[in-house]
Amino acid sequence: MGKITVRHYLNKAVKPKLEGDKELYPLYVQVIVNQTNFRFKSNFSFGEGYLKQSDLAQDFVNSIIEAEEMEIKKIVKGLIDS
Repeated sequence: MGKITVRHYLNKAVKPKLEGDKELYPLYVQVIVNQTNFRFKSNFSFGEGYLKQSDLAQDFVNSIIEAEEMEIKKIVKGLIDS
């Protein structure tokens, strides 16, 4: 089994939501397995899944992201092993 890389990022390729003068972008996940990239929207539901860059530094957001990363790795590992 190869390395499984999971990375969360704000997808700035889509039109942002505006909250006052702040631009909010949806949170996406990039999974790299066996040199293949997969990208999809995160299950992060707080604030309809839209965040600003400074939100990524909050402990609350980081704890949710870490839990989602662990879950994704577990699912991918299970798919590869079967």
